[in-house]
Amino acid sequence: MGAVETIGQSRQPMRVTLRSRGAVLGGTGLALLGAGLWRVDGQLAALGLAALILLGLAAVMARFNGTAAEVWLELPDRVEAGREFPARVVVANRHGWLDAFGLRLQVELARETRIGSRVAWLTAGSQAVIDVRVAVPQRGIIVDQNVTLMTDAPFGFFETTRSFVLTSRMVVVPKPVVPRGLVFSAGPLDLHEDDPMTASGGPGEIRGLRQWRPGDAVKRVSWPATVRAMARGAGWVVWETDPPGFRPARFMLLIHSFGADRGLIQPERFERAMCHAAGILRMLHAQGMPARLMADFDDWRVRPASRAAQLVECMEILAAAKRAAGTEAHDLHAALTEIHPDEGVIILSDMPLAAWRSRLPPAMRRAITPDIAARRSRKEVGA
Repeated sequence: MGAVETIGQSRQPMRVTLRSRGAVLGGTGLALLGAGLWRVDGQLAALGLAALILLGLAAVMARFNGTAAEVWLELPDRVEAGREFPARVVVANRHGWLDAFGLRLQVELARETRIGSRVAWLTAGSQAVIDVRVAVPQRGIIVDQNVTLMTDAPFGFFETTRSFVLTSRMVVVPKPVVPRGLVFSAGPLDLHEDDPMTASGGPGEIRGLRQWRPGDAVKRVSWPATVRAMARGAGWVVWETDPPGFRPARFMLLIHSFGADRGLIQPERFERAMCHAAGILRMLHAQGMPARLMADFDDWRVRPASRAAQLVECMEILAAAKRAAGTEAHDLHAALTEIHPDEGVIILSDMPLAAWRSRLPPAMRRAITPDIAARRSRKEVGA
């Protein structure tokens, strides 16, 4: 995964704020100076004047401290939502002779994702490299990162704040999740001994699990079930399938937001649908099964997802997807006409199955229609 450096930045004016200890010093200096002038006490007046001069020098130094500091980021070009990734923040002092002290840095990558660090001393002409590991919890395409550079040196009398907007594009794809109960109509693809591009000749649908018998292929062994069976003292467990039947040449993944009963829209269900879509596409690609993607939020464009580059493009579309608000039944029916007879169909929706499953044409009753729960259940696994 390549790194993307900052390609641009915009600055905001510097803001200098008087802190409480600076206010106390200034008030004390004014009080001492006033008392010295009123009582004609030279020493008292000189002490107050010295305090005000110190406060003025601190203000000048605070304004110049870190003014030549620059920040840029090195981020991966593509990450997965919820998974940690390495990031690098570089702070450079471009001043030729003035050092910077007490720099505090905060980078806002996305909502609820921030990087914070501190550079105690940055000599003139040098730079500090900060390596961190962060995770972005939500999918999306991040373009702008807000950066705040603060310092309260010297003495903490004033706080200087500078803000940047850095530009570096990073794609956060949905976390791939596949329901454990999802079984394609041709059975698990790794059980096929024929050419995966043929449309027949493969085993039928998975019927269940049974004990191993002599002659069963190793490919039919269900390893999770076998481990649990051996823990109970039993033997190997294999998949049992129906007689050979239809085997699709490829799969079409169709995503829509149509609901006949106009039920309550739940944004978390749409996010779960994007996670399921990412998991299904990755599973099909890993098993060598050609696939296509079509969605209402992508204007029903048919996008191939068989090759690695095509899968990357589809994952980026899922990362930037926004729920389509006006999908109707005729839109869904028109999209279903794009599906070939030899193509397996998986239909995902953020609406409950009862709101649209009965509206499918009779020819689409063979489609796989997993129900998308609003929250992740224990029966789902990561892809």
